[in-house]
Amino acid sequence: MTHEELLAQLHNAMDLLAYGGEDEYSTVLSTAGHFIDSLTEHLVAQSDKVKNPAYQSAITRTAGDITALFAKQVPALRQALFVAGQISPEQTRAIEALAIALLPSQWHHLNSYLDHRIGTEVTRPLQNAFTILECRVEAGERQPQILRDVHPDRLESHYRDRRTLILRDG
Repeated sequence: MTHEELLAQLHNAMDLLAYGGEDEYSTVLSTAGHFIDSLTEHLVAQSDKVKNPAYQSAITRTAGDITALFAKQVPALRQALFVAGQISPEQTRAIEALAIALLPSQWHHLNSYLDHRIGTEVTRPLQNAFTILECRVEAGERQPQILRDVHPDRLESHYRDRRTLILRDG
């Protein structure tokens, strides 16, 4: 059910990421996130009713696994879309198709697909640029050089603004 909910929102989310930026993207995917939150809250509530500690622990662990999967796989999809968007519209369409074909638990393979298809000499710097633009790393000396190789005209506005700020300050 969570897979179906993510797929139902995926196309709208990708369109809004391209045109409306991160906030719009997150809002659409938050529908799937709310569904997942409701599901995990229900599982935890049900685990409180179970008298067998092993079953109770398994239910609670499953709820945590579902939440962790969502938190891990959506950024993997976003990174793959970022990298593909820097390469070509054809690669973006390939990633979109794979995201629909694969289960969300398999979305971490999207970046491996790009590594294999395009080559790590092209994809790794773009993956590093995504990490920098997402503010997931501390400021470093190499950041401006990595970001100079990113095509600003292919970036969504919020990434373009972050890139400009980092290059100006770096």
